[in-house]
Amino acid sequence: MSSPDYRRLGKKVCYTSTMKIMRNRRPFRYLFFGLLSLAVLIYIIVSVPPNFELRPPVGGSNFAFSVIPLFFILLFTSCFFLSSFLFKNRQQGILIGIFASCYLLFRLQDLTHPFFLFLLLALFLTLELFLKRR
Repeated sequence: MSSPDYRRLGKKVCYTSTMKIMRNRRPFRYLFFGLLSLAVLIYIIVSVPPNFELRPPVGGSNFAFSVIPLFFILLFTSCFFLSSFLFKNRQQGILIGIFASCYLLFRLQDLTHPFFLFLLLALFLTLELFLKRR
């Protein structure tokens, strides 16, 4: 059974309810990029040692990258895209991605006391409340 033609029936189509339905859809590109970056992150965790250095394929260069910045970039992007997909809010995705990256950076620098986690959590909750009021 097809939907009735509202123009022919003389009824007006409610633009706001139609746009509300379209606006409430989740962007699946966030899910795709989140799962893709999470898969690459898991591959790096499983197969690459932490002291591994990435060298460019061009010979004659002594230039090397550590794999740790790549880990943090992939961690941020996977947290950002997945939380943006779950909460339908890019701002919360950015905050959650930065929170996860900062927490693991603290752990990398041996700042493992629970007080640092509490301070970081308080900072990001305050930022969330501040940005929500704007």
